[in-house]
Parts: sequence; C-alpha cells; structure tokens
Amino acid sequence: MLKTRVAKQAISAAGAPRAAEGCYWFAERPPDAGHGFPILVFDADGRIDLPLSIFAAEARRRKALGTVRAYLYAVLPFFTWLAGDRQQRGLDSRWDASPKIVRQAVESYLIDRLGCQVDEHRLGFRLVSRSATSPR
Repeated sequence: MLKTRVAKQAISAAGAPRAAEGCYWFAERPPDAGHGFPILVFDADGRIDLPLSIFAAEARRRKALGTVRAYLYAVLPFFTWLAGDRQQRGLDSRWDASPKIVRQAVESYLIDRLGCQVDEHRLGFRLVSRSATSPR
C-alpha cells in the first residue's frame, strides 16, 4: 500500500510542465511501491509506456534522480509530438521504426516544432543550429 502521494510530472510538446491530457508524463514511485520501476512513464493516452519506463529505470540505476528527470524532460516532448503530429502518424513514424524513419522524424521535430536549422555537413552528418524562432 502506498503511503505517499505520487507526484505527476507532465511534459507538453514544448517541454513545459502542464496538464497531462494529450502528452507524455512520468511519475516517480515511492520506495515502498512494490515493483522495480522507480519512475513510470505514461503515453499521451495515460497508459504506461513500458520501453520508456525501462529506460528511466536503467538510467536511474546509473545516474542521479535529477539527471534522469532532465533526460525525461528532454525526450518526452518529442514523444508527445510524435504521437500527436498528424503528418508523422500518416507516415507511420514511431520511435521503434527503421533508423531512417526515426532520423526523418527527429529532423522534422527539430525544424517544425523547435524551429531549428538543420543542414548537411560536408562530412555527411546533419548539423543542427538554433534559429531566431528556436526556444531559448
């Protein structure tokens, strides 16, 4: 039986905490929760996202709680965007798709959602730069 209230951390597509409706979020579990997941990650529909919960648990075994929170605050807005963006759903973009599709989805997120500039580097990789419209 849980003795303490679980804090809900909601992450919107812009990365700012807000209501959990339609966005990925996580909850830190108290030590007496009775399972091995120190953090549970939920998808935009409020269902537990097992792969991200496993990621959070593995990260927590290796890193401080504040670092794991920072990782989740950085990555969950992308997952929220990926689940909610109509164009990405039409392309069947998922985090576990082929590397080519995931790279295209990340590039679209950086350009369309964060306003970054993405250019081809002469050595063959993509170079990401902030633009005037990128969040600070």
